[in-house]
Amino acid sequence: MKFKLTGCSSLIARRRLLEQLPRDATLHTNSQANHKFKEYSSSFELKTLQIEDVCGKKATVSYIDENSHIPSSIKPPLVILGGTAQTINTFTPHIQSLKRNRRLIIIEMRGQGITDLDSKYCNMPQLIDDLASVLEKLNIRNELHLCGFSFGGRVAVTFAAHNPALVTKLSITGVPLVRPPLGKLIIQSWEEALSRGNIKECAWSFVLNGYSNDFLNRHHSKLNQFMEFVVRANKTENLYNLIKFSHGNYGESYDLEHCARIIQCPTQIIAAREDRIAGYNETLELAKSIPRSNAITMDSGHLAPFENTGAWRSHVLGFLDN
Repeated sequence: MKFKLTGCSSLIARRRLLEQLPRDATLHTNSQANHKFKEYSSSFELKTLQIEDVCGKKATVSYIDENSHIPSSIKPPLVILGGTAQTINTFTPHIQSLKRNRRLIIIEMRGQGITDLDSKYCNMPQLIDDLASVLEKLNIRNELHLCGFSFGGRVAVTFAAHNPALVTKLSITGVPLVRPPLGKLIIQSWEEALSRGNIKECAWSFVLNGYSNDFLNRHHSKLNQFMEFVVRANKTENLYNLIKFSHGNYGESYDLEHCARIIQCPTQIIAAREDRIAGYNETLELAKSIPRSNAITMDSGHLAPFENTGAWRSHVLGFLDN
């Protein structure tokens, strides 16, 4: 599929591309998407632990814990939370560099990957409790550096506000103070597609709205692979519940604007110029709301950590190691 997206016509072009997808993309059940995704890289050891789920039952959380022998007294562990449809595998290009001289933990939260916590409880208060439980299990009680992208960034901001003594540095990518109208429409389209069982349409939207125009044009021959990766990596029901419930209103204590104002640690906000999902200016507004923050601009789309891996990683490590 070859195409070129330019200027104001880009949104119309994306909609036309979605309309041109084969009609068999619309499925009310998707057996390929509804089994556990096991295609994880052999470059890291995938681990699981159990925590108590809602109603007292035990459930499994998947994660990696690289260099667990490095004590926090030498360098605080780095904990990473990924975006909506991401798994640990998505971060494979970053793992070797990010774990150098530090303990690195990447967690698949409720609704993500092969973690089997009940996704109907993907509300922000429960997600914060989940993260606290996982960190307790991993014996992280003193200090940590927390890095979050998109959905994971919203969780990270909220967690840092609720745990000021634990989070000593915070790096956030692709999170707006208030989401722009276009971003809200895109997320609404994901929820509607998933409510019909159409994970492929949703996955195409992730790809076409997640990357910059330049990236889409340069890598047009690989876009179908990117879409298929999202389909294989996610369960339709989990993805629907994560999107639906994580954006709910759960009171001031979990409101992003309120949490941003009370964060105490040094914070880095990475904003992408072509971010259609979070919005470039809206992401910069988040930086203005956090007292001890600095903003970095990247020339990419919403998926900045995966569109320009080297630049994103350099920004994050420069901040954490400074």
